[in-house]
Amino acid sequence: MTISDIKLMRLHADILFVHDTAGRLVYVNEPVDPEDYPAPIIYVGRTQDGTVYRCRWDVPEVICFQVQDTVNRFGTLNMTEHRGLVPELKDAVRSHAEVDNVWTGLAHRFPDVVEVFSCNVFVDRSNSELLGGGFDDIIPELEVAPPCVVLVVDGRAVSICRSVRKSAFADEAGVEALPEYRQRGFAISVVGTWASIVHGAGRIRLYSTAWSNTPSQGLAAKLGLIMFRTNLHISER
Repeated sequence: MTISDIKLMRLHADILFVHDTAGRLVYVNEPVDPEDYPAPIIYVGRTQDGTVYRCRWDVPEVICFQVQDTVNRFGTLNMTEHRGLVPELKDAVRSHAEVDNVWTGLAHRFPDVVEVFSCNVFVDRSNSELLGGGFDDIIPELEVAPPCVVLVVDGRAVSICRSVRKSAFADEAGVEALPEYRQRGFAISVVGTWASIVHGAGRIRLYSTAWSNTPSQGLAAKLGLIMFRTNLHISER
C-alpha cells in the first residue's frame, strides 16, 4: 500500500509526541516516563505535498493561528526558505514564551526491501544480560519498545536497533553501536533485521535524524532510506 508523504508525516507526528484529546502536544513520546520530557512549543513537518504543524497544549489559540498563517505562507518543503521560517515562528510565539532552542532534522521511510542478516539476536527480558556493558540503560525499555535486535560479539551486544517510539500503525527505529565497533557495518545489520520484523507485523517503518548528525544521515543513505520530510521543533531556552 502506497502512503502519501503528508499522510506519512501525520503518522510520524503521532509517533513523536503524546497528544491531548484536542490534538495538542503534551509530551515527547519516550518509551519510559514520557511525562519527564515536555513537548516543544511548536512542531512543524514539511514535505513536497504539504505541511503539518502542531502546538503544545498551553499555547493560546490566537498564537496557534499565527503559526498556521506563517507555515501556510512558506508553503511546502523548500530548503532555501527553511531558514527564513524559523525566525518568523519564533516571533509568533515570543509573547507566550522565550524560545531559543531550535531542533531541525530529517525523516525517512524504508524501501519495500531491506537486506536482512541472520547473525543478529532478538533481545527481550529473557536474555537482557546481553545488553550489559554498554546498553544497560535500554533494559527498562524492552517491554515497551520491541522489537529489539542486537549484534553480539564475545557475549555482549555491540550494536542495537529497537523501536524507540511506537504508535498504532508505525514504529520508529533507534540505532546505536559501541564506539569501538562503529564504522564496521554492524548498524546496517541490526537495522535491516529490525526493519524486516516490523514490516512482517504489517507496520510502517520510520527513521529520523538531526541535520547536525552526519553519521546518522550516512547510515540512512547506506540503507537506501527515502527522505520524505524535514522537521522543526521550537522550544524554550
